[in-house]
Amino acid sequence: MKGAIEVEQARLDREEVRKWLINFQHEEVMRRYAHVEHGEHLRDLFEKYMYPDFDHRAEYVARNEMFRWVSNVFKSGKMERLMGAASVFLGRHLEAIKGEKDLPKYLEAVIETYDIACRSDECMTDALLDIAHSDSDLNAENYRLVYKKCSKYEEREIQIRNLVAAGDYAKAIVERGGFLDFVIETMPRIPLLSRNRAVFAFNETVTMIKAAYRAFKKSKPHLDELSDTIQAIEFGYLNDLMKSGE
Repeated sequence: MKGAIEVEQARLDREEVRKWLINFQHEEVMRRYAHVEHGEHLRDLFEKYMYPDFDHRAEYVARNEMFRWVSNVFKSGKMERLMGAASVFLGRHLEAIKGEKDLPKYLEAVIETYDIACRSDECMTDALLDIAHSDSDLNAENYRLVYKKCSKYEEREIQIRNLVAAGDYAKAIVERGGFLDFVIETMPRIPLLSRNRAVFAFNETVTMIKAAYRAFKKSKPHLDELSDTIQAIEFGYLNDLMKSGE
């Protein structure tokens, strides 16, 4: 009997539980937005960049850590020196980026949201490990239990507010258009001629900014409606999970 119990418990290790958790959260996001009218472009952004599945988790982590570094570069006021020779490839693009005085604030909001998610995921993984002894224990009911245990309403609210604020910032950039539109659409990825950390950070930022900008640009006629919808969906989901079991 003891051997059978050990075999059953050995079926789940921490990484297996973590993988299930991340994939479940990804599927939940996709489910929430599956039928949002005019939301197809934002769904693609969520799926690939903001809420990826476990197989794309490494890129998600690397991207957010790079955003953290880019934010620190902005705050240092030493962008040209830190970018080194790579700044030659950027020209007026770099000047335009430096002119976006609000960008560091929104990068910090992205990082804050990411840090809250990481802390929550670690707590939820450990909590699931305490109650899951087989694959059947990895289910929506237990997810609700550990979500409530590991979440502070105020922090989850911050994540939603940051998401909406970032969307409003992207909307403002799309509406300004003109030269900034040209800058974003033509911004080059820097050839990886060295191991300059700034080059890798900048390239990842370019990829994310272009993807987000194009998603918002294609959704431009519906952005106000989508912003309200996203906020309603996320607060509805949060309130439902936090009250579950009461």
